[in-house]
Amino acid sequence: MTPCPTPLPARPAGAASLLLDATLAPLGAEPAALTLIDAHPSLITLARGRLRLPQHQAALEAAAARLLADDPAPRGLALHRPGHAPLTLRLDRAAEPGPPRLWLHLVDGDALRLDPALLAELFDLTPAEQRVALLLAQGHSTEDIAGRLGVQGNTVRGHIKQLLAKTHTRRQVQFVARLWRSAAVAPSSPGEQFTTLPRPTQVGRDKAARKS
Repeated sequence: MTPCPTPLPARPAGAASLLLDATLAPLGAEPAALTLIDAHPSLITLARGRLRLPQHQAALEAAAARLLADDPAPRGLALHRPGHAPLTLRLDRAAEPGPPRLWLHLVDGDALRLDPALLAELFDLTPAEQRVALLLAQGHSTEDIAGRLGVQGNTVRGHIKQLLAKTHTRRQVQFVARLWRSAAVAPSSPGEQFTTLPRPTQVGRDKAARKS
């Protein structure tokens, strides 16, 4: 596959991207996006030359149709995985001139992480507060955190009170949002070589040429 000259657009943190045509056929992809797709065949595939969501195909096609019509607002879908954070998708209409195309950005919730040391430095956290903050950011309850750390619930609640004060937030949901919007979010790997993907018709011609 050869490098695709299309520049990657602004996209969600940690996203891996594909470029699709109006029929949801892939025109190009980052290797990380293809790796995600290969790892979740029950959720997302590139079957028969088209992007397909086995459990949400109607929603995907409806989102694409709205973007290609007259609604430029980005669309989103969450593909839930038992025991894991969901694989989330953002679909945008490509801004480049030419035939209508769509950007699909994939975000693996399990791959997003906070840098513990930087988190502590940013908000002046003690080691105990740092541990509680990381568990809260992962969605654990006060009782679950207490069990994991081997402390009393009141101890965890005391740490949470200090965390809210240090981050100038009033509620846990605000606190968690502040963490994930901070510089403590570990950067994703730089975009790898963005490559074009062979169109189905080209694949057929290649196979025919090899047989002749």
